[in-house]
Order: sequence, then C-alpha cells, then structure tokens
Amino acid sequence: MNKLYNLNPLLYFLFFLLTSCSTTSTNSDNDDALYTINVNFKIIAQGSYSNISLTRELIIKNKKDWQRLWEIHSGNQKKKRPRINFDDNMVIAIFAGQQPSGGYTLGVSRLKSLDENLTVSVTFTEPPQDEQVSLALTQPYIFISTAKVDGKVTFIADPSSSPIRQ
Repeated sequence: MNKLYNLNPLLYFLFFLLTSCSTTSTNSDNDDALYTINVNFKIIAQGSYSNISLTRELIIKNKKDWQRLWEIHSGNQKKKRPRINFDDNMVIAIFAGQQPSGGYTLGVSRLKSLDENLTVSVTFTEPPQDEQVSLALTQPYIFISTAKVDGKVTFIADPSSSPIRQ
C-alpha cells in the first residue's frame, strides 16, 4: 500500500504535465483566419464546354504552358486566348469534369493569402431537380487570373456549394 501511495503523486504530475502541453497550441484555424488577406482575381473565361473532361485544378505561370492548355481546352473551336502578363500574374484553371447534363456551374468565391500560400474557394452548383436542362454532356470550367505567388496553392470546396461529381 505504501508503494501505491508513492505512485499517486507521480501520476498526478504526469497528468498535469500532459494536459498543460495540450493547451499550448499556437496555430489554430481561427488564428490563421486573423492573418489571411483577401486576394483580388479576375475571371478570364468560364463556361460549360471544354475538351478537358477530367476534374482538374491547374496553376499556369508562363506563356508557353498557357498556350498549350488553351489549345487543349478549346480544341477545334480556336477560341481567342485571353492575354496574361506572366511577369506579375498567373492563371488558375479549374475543371469540374464531365457532367451528365447542362445546368452545372463552377465558380470561385474567394482567394485568401497566408504568407506566400494561396487558398482558392471553389463553388460547384448542380441544377435544381425541377429545372429543365440540356441533356448534352457538359464540362464546366473557370479560368481566373491573379497575382503570382511562390507558395502552395490549395483548393477547397466552398461550404455553400455541392460536391463535385466525377
């Protein structure tokens, strides 16, 4: 019984030490929100028909990659490619994949910067069930331009939109 009594203070000390360590977190999601900056962006192209039928998020930081992506995206339609100054800007291209009908839309609700990193909030909307839509297969897409960043670009689904189907 004497040995058991001697362990109790040790257990209490360890419990205190472990619980005090778990409350010293310095980086939470709420703390990050205080330091993020809204970033301006411009929609340069958006639509329902693309030759890219897979779900993709792409970052384009040079003219050569932009030309190649635009050629693949537009295919035989040869749509005029928007001009981008890649010295200061980059293009973010988001593709929702092939959808079973019309009425699906893809958008960007906001861009936020934390340090050199960028978070892109993506919206995806499905057509209401009672809405008449085209029965043609669609491939919603959006291209935006924004100031070039050196850090990581992360894509998150805007909580107010539907999940993207593949």
